[in-house]
Amino acid sequence: MMKKKRNRIYEQLGLSIDTNDPEIEKLSENQLDFILHDISHSCYLEACRGAGKTEVIGLKSAYEIRTWKEVFCGFCIISFTNKAAGEIKSRIEKYAGNRASSHPHFIGTLDSWIYNYIFIPFCTSDVQNHKVSIIEVGSNANFLNAYCCKTGYITATRTIPIFANKYYFDCISQDFVIIIDRAKVSLSDYLNSDAFRAYRADKDWLTNKKVYESFMKTKNAFNEKGFFTFEDVENCCFKLLMQRKEIATRLATRFPLIIIDECQDLSPVQIELLSILRENGTRLILVGDINQSIYGFRQANPEYLLKYVRRNDIVKLSLTDNYRSNQSIVNCFSHIIPSNPPIKGKRQALFDRSVLVWEYDDDTLFTLPRRYVDFLKQSDIAPCNSSILVRSNNFRNKFMGNMIDENNPYTLLAMAIYLWKKTAKTKTDTQLSIYYAGKYLSQVCYNGDGNKRDFFCPSNFESLTWRKLIMNILAGIDDLLFPFENLQGQKYKWCEWARKARTYFDKLKNDFPECSDNIDNAKTKRLPNGYGNEEVLLYLEAMNNINELPITTIHDAKGQTFDSVLLISEKDKHSKGGHFEQWFNSNNVEYKRLGYVAASRAKHLLIIAVPILTQEQKQHMIEIGLIENPVLALF
Repeated sequence: MMKKKRNRIYEQLGLSIDTNDPEIEKLSENQLDFILHDISHSCYLEACRGAGKTEVIGLKSAYEIRTWKEVFCGFCIISFTNKAAGEIKSRIEKYAGNRASSHPHFIGTLDSWIYNYIFIPFCTSDVQNHKVSIIEVGSNANFLNAYCCKTGYITATRTIPIFANKYYFDCISQDFVIIIDRAKVSLSDYLNSDAFRAYRADKDWLTNKKVYESFMKTKNAFNEKGFFTFEDVENCCFKLLMQRKEIATRLATRFPLIIIDECQDLSPVQIELLSILRENGTRLILVGDINQSIYGFRQANPEYLLKYVRRNDIVKLSLTDNYRSNQSIVNCFSHIIPSNPPIKGKRQALFDRSVLVWEYDDDTLFTLPRRYVDFLKQSDIAPCNSSILVRSNNFRNKFMGNMIDENNPYTLLAMAIYLWKKTAKTKTDTQLSIYYAGKYLSQVCYNGDGNKRDFFCPSNFESLTWRKLIMNILAGIDDLLFPFENLQGQKYKWCEWARKARTYFDKLKNDFPECSDNIDNAKTKRLPNGYGNEEVLLYLEAMNNINELPITTIHDAKGQTFDSVLLISEKDKHSKGGHFEQWFNSNNVEYKRLGYVAASRAKHLLIIAVPILTQEQKQHMIEIGLIENPVLALF
């Protein structure tokens, strides 16, 4: 039966049955069923992580496009990022040719499709001069002061102005939604909050009615001048299709089939907009994984989507084979969110244990990236194909600032020399070398005076003069400090190399006599904490590898795959989805989904770094199979 299904695909794609295309040959029965699904019926494909949904979407699209005869209507294939859309497009073109991704078909993001095919043609008649500009939520352009509501957003310490680009009117809830720090709060909830009630007590003239009037007046003025957010665009288009059925009919005729990748990230207004088109003839193919919905703060609502699927009797298909990860890693994220039927990991395990738990304390937290790189080398895994995942940008920035001890002049000098003297030096290496050397000179001679944008140029120097000085110093570094080994090829330890580096401090006194006292003080600075007996070169090589190792947030890693992942839990149990107990032992669905998404990025190795475990926490980890006594590493 599976052979017959594959042969049908080969025939449709215009390929010989004897081609033995590896992508087609490895398709599972469930994947084949989806590709061969009759597009006269809408369907929802529930695809677990690593199920190869991008591949099957590309093959499905190519399969249908190959025999498409219409010239005035076509497929609409939608994803949420340009990168994901590009991957689908490349797979379509592989099997259906370059023209398959061009007119009359559309492949791109949902925002782009709504903007170009609905908003611009039909929604701009009321805009003055018919010129439209999209103003991002985070924009702080000066002109926005003219579009600021009378009511601000009250916090514990201050009042935040609410500009027209930071809120929108939601047509589903029939309420305004305020966007604060990427989170979305309904205006009605805000007006009923304790913070606003206390504010209103001092401003008794400000009634709820006047607040809504202020919001509506400001937003209308904003839109009439041609300024919109993407949320404004979506809601305008939804309102248009609700009021003018003939336009919905025209769009449904133009795009009789819409395929949506990552459908779990759809908001209610986006779902309802697509629903209107379906009611007028468009068939929908929805592809996604509900367990990966981590954009609740953007109004993504997977429960709303599931209700829509059930309410409309949309055909449901599923993919439960994970081709990305081995079974141990699959078991790990299945402990976070169980699946029925269970997910099967199809990748062969490379190690006896593919999931490890590392403990850390305050002294070892910021050494985790270095230890991770060393572990990867021992495991024969390239750091460039791996990643470190954290919950928030704030936590990420702490790591970026602590990986190299930038408060220690010895570390700065050594790193500057290492990068400057690299055999295959890149432009980035040169810039980083000047950066570290500039910071070194600034610390040693001028007490850290200077802006890092100008390589820490002190106030008594011109920027260009300072940069030339740094480069001359780097070019004049002699064999006293480089290489980081003696004549016998033995690698120096920090304590040995530092003695040589101290002589360079004395050399600086001749070049900067006015800074002698500062240089003497810097000279007595201790070596990098805990690294006195470590080889300098090993430290620098590890730091250089870390520079190539992405440290990213879970949200930014969504949709990506890595050979290995170091997932670092925050210490704070109230970190909004950043603590390991919120992933493995919580009733908060969105927090669990964050852990699920993070753990499912890894192919071969998943390491979860956690604060020192209590006996109870350790026992729980043992019970769910994440650790085995005494397989627990403390760094």
